[in-house]
Amino acid sequence: MKTLNVFILIFIIFSTLSLSFANEQTKKAQQQQQQQQTTSSVNKLEAKLLAPNDAKFSSYRVILRDINTFNEITQIPSKDGLFSFVNMSNGLYSLEIESMQYNFPHYKVDVLSKNKIKVRPAENETSILPLPLQIKATHRIPFFQQHVPFSIFSLVQNPMAISVLFTCALIFLLPKMMSFIEQDEETKEALKASTPTLVQQLPEWPTITQKQLENKE
Repeated sequence: MKTLNVFILIFIIFSTLSLSFANEQTKKAQQQQQQQQTTSSVNKLEAKLLAPNDAKFSSYRVILRDINTFNEITQIPSKDGLFSFVNMSNGLYSLEIESMQYNFPHYKVDVLSKNKIKVRPAENETSILPLPLQIKATHRIPFFQQHVPFSIFSLVQNPMAISVLFTCALIFLLPKMMSFIEQDEETKEALKASTPTLVQQLPEWPTITQKQLENKE
């Protein structure tokens, strides 16, 4: 009987110790969860990228840049396009998404205090967006530059082409104009009348012939 009582006493003591230990572990776990909740909810920015089905989010980069210190925090989104920034210090940040497939808008993130974050578009700082943030792609980035078809108006707009065409026109038209002037008598008379009178009144210089030279000798 004594041994049975000892075993019962040991069992009771062990059960009480195990219960107390389990209660302490549960309390610690609850405290850790509360701490995680408080720390995760403090200055936490959650967002999701919205793009077509062919988007490869694993190749994207999300950059959170401090505007004052220019320090950067870079993250890679998940396959679903989800990302988050935790324990952000108070200040003003810029949020950018680097992608080779699609273009995304830029945002400004203003961390004021605990659980108070304001996200605004970079183009319109007056509007405040709801959280969690949903970032939608604006357009697809063309990988190859689109070929511009040939147009005759492009030659007209090119100054080099205009100068070449002008010189070719002068080379072709000037002989035609000179031949027309030589054939037309009225234009000849008009040219003679337009020449200065002094040029017309210049005396003709005498020419020395071969005979005059022989006589002098």
